[in-house]
Amino acid sequence: MSTFETLLKVAQGRLDEVSREAGAAAEALSRLNEKLVALGRSHASAAASSSDVTIMIAAGNYMGRQRAERSELERQIVEQRAVLDELRAKLTIAFREKSKFEQLIAQNRRARHDSRRSLSRSSWTRLRCEASTDASRCSFGRTLG
Repeated sequence: MSTFETLLKVAQGRLDEVSREAGAAAEALSRLNEKLVALGRSHASAAASSSDVTIMIAAGNYMGRQRAERSELERQIVEQRAVLDELRAKLTIAFREKSKFEQLIAQNRRARHDSRRSLSRSSWTRLRCEASTDASRCSFGRTLG
């Protein structure tokens, strides 16, 4: 295994690791958004059912706690979005690195193939010239004697 192939495996491992982290962060963000939506629904139903004075007092306390919880959820969502954005940037870098090693491996293979091909052609030409009785057929410019 060449050095480039080893580096490609390391880059692929890093890409996989960052992908898993980004997936977990996206899932956490989704759960926070679901909690926020559920909190909004319960807030609306509590506001609609407050007709009695004692219920209104209790609902006021409940609404205050919900506002604090909503504020906390919104803060967590902002933090989670920042984490997810950072992981997406890392994911982009990891993908570029992996692609770079894939390109280097492909270039290396093409160069080896081309060198073998040109070596094969020159060997064939030399053999053909050595087997020929006519020195003018030799393409490398020397006469056999």
